[in-house]
Order: sequence, then C-alpha cells, then structure tokens
Amino acid sequence: MARTPLVAAAFAGLALGLLASRAEANGRFPAAGHIAADPTDPSHLLVRTTYGLLTTRDGGEAWDWICEQAVGWTGQYDPTITITADGSYVVGTYDHLAVAHGDGCGWLRPAPLDGKDVVDVSTDKKTPSTAIAMTSKVQGSSSFVSELWESLDDGETWTVAGAPLPTDFRPLTVDTAPSNPMRVYASGLYGAGGAKGGLARSLDRGATWEVVGVPSTDADHAPYIGAVDPNDEKRLYVRLFGTPGRLFVSTDGGDSFTELFTGTGLLKGLALSPDGATLLVGGESDGVHRITTATATVEKVADVGVQCLAWGKNGVLACAAEAKDGFTVGLSVDEGSSFTSALHLPCVRGPLDCGGDTSVGSKCPAAWPATADLIDQKSCYPTEPADAGADAGQPDAGGAGAAPPAADDSGCQAGPGAGSFGALLAASGLAFFLARRWRS
Repeated sequence: MARTPLVAAAFAGLALGLLASRAEANGRFPAAGHIAADPTDPSHLLVRTTYGLLTTRDGGEAWDWICEQAVGWTGQYDPTITITADGSYVVGTYDHLAVAHGDGCGWLRPAPLDGKDVVDVSTDKKTPSTAIAMTSKVQGSSSFVSELWESLDDGETWTVAGAPLPTDFRPLTVDTAPSNPMRVYASGLYGAGGAKGGLARSLDRGATWEVVGVPSTDADHAPYIGAVDPNDEKRLYVRLFGTPGRLFVSTDGGDSFTELFTGTGLLKGLALSPDGATLLVGGESDGVHRITTATATVEKVADVGVQCLAWGKNGVLACAAEAKDGFTVGLSVDEGSSFTSALHLPCVRGPLDCGGDTSVGSKCPAAWPATADLIDQKSCYPTEPADAGADAGQPDAGGAGAAPPAADDSGCQAGPGAGSFGALLAASGLAFFLARRWRS
C-alpha cells in the first residue's frame, strides 16, 4: 500500500522551527535511530528512539513505549540494543548494562557490569541465546581498560571473555563472525590521542587480540562495524563516520580493505541480507543503495533518507523522518526499492502495559504525558481522557492495552485532529545523530 508523506516540502522549514519548541528537556527531536529484530520471532521488534524504546510483538500493528527512566539512561545519549533468542532485551548504557526478560516490564542491572560504560552489545547469530557486550573505561590521560563480556543464558549471567584489549585501543563497536563465533571483531580508535581508526580482532573469543589499521580514518572518521558475512568469517563491512560517508569491505579479516561506496553525507544505515549476497547502505543525503556483494555492483534503489537499516526475516526495516519519507519505521519486501509504513510518529499507543511494581509500570506512566505531547499522539488517538486528573500520567483510549482505532491509509486515525496542521508539524521528526553510538 502506498504511503503519502505527512508533511509537504513547503512546510518543512516552518515545521522544524515549531517542533524545536516542543522538544523534551534534553533538547532532542523525536526520531528513531536503531532497530533490533528478535532472532526467533520476526514479529517482535525493539526500536531505539530519542525519547525511549518502542516495542511491538505483532509486526508493527501496535507499538508500546518504554521510558528512558525504566531502563536507566537520560539526556542526549543513544544506548545500544539487541534481542536474544528468548526475546530478552539487552541494552548498553554509559554506566551499566540493562536487561529485561519476559514481557519487558522489569529491567535488571547485572552486577558484574554495573558502573561500567557499555559501548556496544550484540548477539551471536549462530547461537542467539549468547549475548556479548564491550565495556571501556578511561585510565589515565590516554589509556583504556576495555573488556569483552558474554552471557550464555539470554543475558541472565555475565562473565569476562578472555583478556582486555590493548590499552591504547578505544572500542566503538563489537561483533562476532556468524559462521565462527570464536572470531571477534571490535572497531575503534587507537594510537597516541586516538588519532587512527583500527580493528581489534581475536581468533580465540577474546583470549588474545591484534590491532590492524583501517584506511582513511582519523579521530573524525572513526570506523564502525556494519556487518560480518554469514558464511565467510573473514569478510566484513566497515563504515566510516563523517562526511562523506565511506563503506569498506575486507575479505581477509582486516588485513586489507577495499572501498565499496562513497556517499555525499553520513551513511547512517547498513544492512546485509541473511545470505550475504546483498548489502543495503544509505543515509539522509544519499537515499538507499543496493550492492551485490559478489560483483561489488552498486545501484541506487530508493530516495528514502534512512536513519537506520536492519534486515529481518520478513524484509528490510528502516528508520526515517516523517517529514520527508512519511514514516518513522518502514518495511521493504523488495530489498529496499520501496517501503511501507510500520509506524507513524504519533501512533505509539502508550507505555507498555505493566504492573506498578515493575520498572516500567512505576516510572513510565508519569512520564508519558510529556512524550505523548512531543509526538502529538492525539493526532493518531484523538479521544480525550474522561478525567484528566483521575488517573494522572496514564494514557487515554490510545494508551497501553487499548486497541487502536480504525486507521486511514496513512496508518493513523482519521477524524478530528488527524491531518491537522499541528499534527503534521509534530510528525516531522529529525534524527539526532550521536557518533559515539552509531549503530544502524
């Protein structure tokens, strides 16, 4: 079904100016920046946004909100996220690891990682009940203590895997090779003052590490692991932060790199197909480009200004800006050539339905009214609460557990408020980009 952008181009400048006045206290525009797909249930997704986490368990028919306070981060910060085999959420923050099992209502802080800066999290593709986390701590003026951690039980217990990384290496991303989880790659900056970009690689699950350089990198053009080939442990894709964005491939485990694509702006999104044959890369300025990995053939396939990309079992998922592309989360079933909306910005129905004795149930309802106003939820669920003071902080008819009203072709409710100029302006979310948490 075709989707029409919610805001005409002529309104864009005015929309951005007015929306700025509605930003949260942390000064961020409402936008999505990372999608994690459940490795065993394609209908279960977790989306990181600038105002918390969003979750769906029905493929995007309904989305619920998990506030930052429940997970334990605040301010202008983007945590890293992943989902393990049993559907547990694992989130890395600047001072702890957060894990939620079952329904996602109760968030725990595993003691071994409490107080640690968790720079990235991931799951082993072959055994997704195994999760990994990379921590890093500054020691002295230019030295770091960085460690690889792993959990073999869906985030329940955590232990250090192997030895610390070299002390002059500051990691930014970490991943394992799907075909051989003993091979671990971490990208980051190293050398005096962190002036060079490099790849720390381990062939023995972190017992030993070797650092090799990545070309065209410096402190302003740091390397980020985009993907490791599912069938070839030595083939990996690395994006460089900065403008113009650049994409490199290594076929020998990082000994050498070949440039695959150079964009005009930041390359915020990258997704590799499950068979490793097709790669999608793009950003706000470049749209979406499809690369056939066997021949390195590059083709532009869409003008969507993606903020993130993820290749799930049901297709390609993308984050985008409502103002330009007409959706916040979109799904493509034709390898990125076209997208249909899986979520419009105002159509989050409310806090995840949790008991008052849980992290989400005790902290998110009170924070919801400000978030609902930020995303202009009333334009999708315009029903007024019966008594605004009777149940302060709880969502109205569009809140947690409530069935969404009938939707029009845009994916939001038709009727009063829908299509109003105020709703259109509030739908024009921009991605706030933080290099330190640059995960697509």
